[in-house]
Formats: sequence, structure tokens, C-alpha cells
Amino acid sequence: MDESTVWIVGAIAVLVLIIWETIWKAFGLWNSAKYGDKIWFVFMFILNTGGLLPLIYLLLKTDFFKKKKKKKK
Repeated sequence: MDESTVWIVGAIAVLVLIIWETIWKAFGLWNSAKYGDKIWFVFMFILNTGGLLPLIYLLLKTDFFKKKKKKKK
């Protein structure tokens, strides 16, 4: 592999990580604000954890990943 190919692959990897972090951070921040979890909001806003902290929050504190049951009329 030549130097330009390595640079392009690295740039694409960084771009993918930025998109991944942004998506999960947005979901985490939205839900922490909705449920009034100020501490989680501040930590997710300040720390860049590659999307891990928002994922942990969504798994532990919300019903984000749970299947929603249809309400009977």
C-alpha cells in the first residue's frame, strides 16, 4: 500500500467514527434531557467516548432498545 492509500483509509475510518459518535451522542443527549438526567447529559456532552457512554446510558436508563408493545383499544 502506498502512502496516499493509507491516508485515505485513515480519513474514511475517522469519518465513520465521527458519524457513529454523533448519532449515539444525539440519541443519548436527547433521552437524558427527556428524562431529566442532568449528570448523564453533562458527561455525554463533555466526554467523547466513541459512542460507548451514550450506548450504556440508553441500555441502562431508558427503554430505547426495548420493543414497544402495541396498546389495545
